[in-house]
Amino acid sequence: IVDGMIRQSLAERTPSLKEVKQTLLAKGNEAVIMQKLSALQNYVVPATSVDDPLVDDPPTLVDFDFEGGTLILVLSRPVTPAWIKQFHAMNSYGSVVGKEPDPFNIAGNRASISARGHELQQIIDFFKEWLMTTNRDYAALVAANLRKADESERQRLKAATAQAEEELRLRRTIKI
Repeated sequence: IVDGMIRQSLAERTPSLKEVKQTLLAKGNEAVIMQKLSALQNYVVPATSVDDPLVDDPPTLVDFDFEGGTLILVLSRPVTPAWIKQFHAMNSYGSVVGKEPDPFNIAGNRASISARGHELQQIIDFFKEWLMTTNRDYAALVAANLRKADESERQRLKAATAQAEEELRLRRTIKI
């Protein structure tokens, strides 16, 4: 730009201050786009690991109570709605007739279901199996969701990089 302004020949010299300003503005815009592109290209999607208390320390059965025809099972920790959904979505399991995973009412660290005294041990044994299955399936779900989020972030960065590259190409080729 400076070189064009100080040329001796009027034919080669930049004709007006307005044109100099336009050139400076265009170069400034190009520099901003180049910085943005550089930041996008140098951004690394962090390798994330599963950070979920229900995966790190899955719930276990620690106690039970039986009062008024209701079996109350006490878990080692409260569970989340997503964990409960996974528990109820179990599709392959053994059970006492009518005491499948779906009718269990789960809130916090307690799971309850109506039962008779002679069914308790069988229900508890099946419930412990369901806990292992649910904990495994929940951990897999959390890991899959994490992988999806990572891939989505990579795709977003790829699209943003492509857009910045196209904008830079256009800025370099289109003359005003």
